[in-house]
Amino acid sequence: MIRFAQEADLPALLQLWQEAFGDGSGEEASYYFARRHQPQHMLVALEKGRAAGMLTMLPVELAAPGSSFPARYIFAVATLKAFRGQGISTRLLEAAHSHMRQTGAAASLLVPATPSLFDFYGRRGYKAAFCLDSLVLSPGDFPPPDPAALVKDCAAADYLR
Repeated sequence: MIRFAQEADLPALLQLWQEAFGDGSGEEASYYFARRHQPQHMLVALEKGRAAGMLTMLPVELAAPGSSFPARYIFAVATLKAFRGQGISTRLLEAAHSHMRQTGAAASLLVPATPSLFDFYGRRGYKAAFCLDSLVLSPGDFPPPDPAALVKDCAAADYLR
């Protein structure tokens, strides 16, 4: 069954995010769900009574000279490892596309997280519209660091500040 997220889903969605995106500490998931998540923009796939998959449809606007169009950015598509290979993400995408058609979205867009996902989304109707160039750097490409510089890990909230 696929339905929109509910507030009661939050603990399961946090776990799903952590497993799917390798967020061991849960810090990224907690940050997203506290600051960006809105249940009416997330679909949840329930299997065997638990949240097995999720997909977010963030509202965006595509602008062209003299006009703009409502669209959705597909984000955080994930399936629990125990349920992968069963078509859950495909069903979530189909439900999202149906919802977007019903609500008048002109388009949906996404950015695949890995090169292999280009094929996955391509089989579901998405096409590469553009790609960013990449630049590979090695440590020798950088000047030596200032000995007085301090480099340390920081939490998402610190980075935001």
